[in-house]
Amino acid sequence: MSEQNVNFKKTAAAETQYSTGAQRDSRSGKGAFHWMPWDAVWLVSNIYELGNKGRSKTGDGNDRNWENGMPLIDFLHSAMNHITAHIAGDRSEPHISQAIWNLLNYLQTSIWVILGFRPKELNKLPNHRGNWKPGDEPPSPLSTREIEWLQFKAVLPKLETVPLVSTEDGGFRRATPPTGTVEAIANGLAAASKPKPFVEDEDEV
Repeated sequence: MSEQNVNFKKTAAAETQYSTGAQRDSRSGKGAFHWMPWDAVWLVSNIYELGNKGRSKTGDGNDRNWENGMPLIDFLHSAMNHITAHIAGDRSEPHISQAIWNLLNYLQTSIWVILGFRPKELNKLPNHRGNWKPGDEPPSPLSTREIEWLQFKAVLPKLETVPLVSTEDGGFRRATPPTGTVEAIANGLAAASKPKPFVEDEDEV
């Protein structure tokens, strides 16, 4: 008896087969929350509780201060300050928990910036691994692998979702994605992986 198409989304052709005869979608590529250290995660959750209440204008933390948007570099700067303080021997604060708070919020804010949910101006990151200078477009705040994971999870759109537009020769091409979208960033990442040779002034070349 052939399988009935009930419009159920499968993420992979090969399914997981159980000894009982049951089967389900592949377990690969979906993250592993069941392998995460939840006592450690709980420590970081305390920073969310104390931080949200401490910065709250209403006092209850429900105005969710950090989610309004902060420069990405500020999250990294703060995380580095906490990590180096911990390395130096300071145990007066939960530095590692606070560093992880900053790094998690960096990741989430990066996603929002890429999606256009927060201003692209929050990304002021430099790119010292490429032919970049102050004033140039910043690099992607996320790696190629992170973008691919988020596309798999349908958090970020895949490139094929960019609409086709007609060309002068009668053909078609993908529309140029706006700066800051995941497609523009993904396109730029491929070029960024092979840094251009440095020249003093590209306008003169």
